[in-house]
Amino acid sequence: MARTPVLDRLAAEGVAFDNAYCASPICSPARASWVTGRYPHGHRQDIDYTPKWEGIPGCSMAAGTATIGDVLKGEGYACAIAGVWHLADDYQPNHGFTDYWVKYSYHDLSLPDPHFAELEQLGLFNPYDPANGCIEQIGIFPYTDIADPRQQRTSWVVDRALEYLERPGLG
Repeated sequence: MARTPVLDRLAAEGVAFDNAYCASPICSPARASWVTGRYPHGHRQDIDYTPKWEGIPGCSMAAGTATIGDVLKGEGYACAIAGVWHLADDYQPNHGFTDYWVKYSYHDLSLPDPHFAELEQLGLFNPYDPANGCIEQIGIFPYTDIADPRQQRTSWVVDRALEYLERPGLG
């Protein structure tokens, strides 16, 4: 059994969810449910977001849909997003998450992807680029053992979140 003293302390001092429910098996509708607190039939994002489907009903959250970001921002909190959004315009801060917006994308590679740019700057192989044999949408990667954590999207997102949290005035 793994020892998890930090997680144990966090659970003891906060709220522990012993049982959870996902509102949708589809990525974007599930994420929209998380940030709105509503079922997919309530927030109306029924399918995965992609920029090429912008404006198609059910593809993105409507501009007036209230999110936890809107509520917290209205109470004076700084709200940030790092990672994927896929709820509305991926390239413009929206729905209250306006203090820090850094995300990667795999839907439209003609648009800038800061993780791709960082990999290029560091001279590291980009395992997500279709030019390197990857077709991420259907799970084809040139290899699955990424040795350098800077190549992993999860590590990149954590690093961006930590950069935001370390900004002066947030602590």
